[in-house]
Amino acid sequence: MSRDFILEAPVRGTVSPLAQVPDRAFADEMLGPGIALDPTDTGTVTVGAPAAGLIRTIHPHAFVLQVSPKLAALVHLGIDTYRAGADQFKMLIEPGRYVNRMEPIIEWNIDRTVESKFAPWVVVTILGFHTDEMSLTPAVEYGDRVCPGQQILQLHCDQD
Repeated sequence: MSRDFILEAPVRGTVSPLAQVPDRAFADEMLGPGIALDPTDTGTVTVGAPAAGLIRTIHPHAFVLQVSPKLAALVHLGIDTYRAGADQFKMLIEPGRYVNRMEPIIEWNIDRTVESKFAPWVVVTILGFHTDEMSLTPAVEYGDRVCPGQQILQLHCDQD
C-alpha cells in the first residue's frame, strides 16, 4: 500500500537546507532528512503540529509526532536548547495524545532563546526514513518565507 503525507511549517520562518544548521547531527542528517526554518517572528510564538498524529515524546524544546506506524517527525526548537532555561518554553500537551494538524504543542519565547545565545533554528526531520521505502520532496524552495500551516515537505511511503 502506498501513502502520501504532508508536513506543514510549525512556525513562521525562512526555509533553509539542514546543511546550514549549526549542529552536525542535523546538518549531516544523522537523525534523518528534513528542512530547517529560521524563525521570522519575535517574542512568544505557538509551535503547531506539522501534521495530525500521536505525540510520542515531548520535551520543552522538542517533540516527536508519530504520523503513521513507520513515520515520525521530530520538531526541534533551537540549537542546544536542551540546556536552556525553563522560561523559554511551555509545553501545552502531554505525550501519548493524538493531535490535529497545527494544534498548539509548545509556546516558545524566541527572544529569550536569542538573549541566552542559542541559535533559534527550527528543524523538522523525518525519523526512521528509509530510501528504499520512502521519498521526500520539499514543497517550498530554500529562501522562501513560510507561514504556520503552509506545506513544507511531501513524503511518499511505498509501504505503510
